[in-house]
Amino acid sequence: MSNIALYQEMFRHFGVGDMASVRKLVHPDIRMENMAPANSPIAGDRVGIDAFIAYLDIAGERTASYEFLRAERFLVSGDVVVALGREKFTIKSTGKTMETPFAHESHWCDGRLVLWREYYDSAKLQDAWTP
Repeated sequence: MSNIALYQEMFRHFGVGDMASVRKLVHPDIRMENMAPANSPIAGDRVGIDAFIAYLDIAGERTASYEFLRAERFLVSGDVVVALGREKFTIKSTGKTMETPFAHESHWCDGRLVLWREYYDSAKLQDAWTP
């Protein structure tokens, strides 16, 4: 399976809340970097599969309602996949909606995600999390 297909499979599982299937695609020692603003509970770097899954739980339907989250283009270099797309969601605690382009940088080794970096409009995200 190609690394793009692995990325797409991971997001299909995430989209339906199937974290057990996401776990199967993630290396136990995954590293994750997220430059979200400090007022957001998704801010900060994480190490290890449990921390990554906890991040997905926070970033998912528990704190936000997604109108869409879609990758529209992929760039590949070796084991690195960069997905470029758009997302629109509402933060449940503030009721504010945010739409932004994103870039997901994923590094794959032997069919498992080993490094995840996420890029988006952090100023919009800070505003969305501010009551």
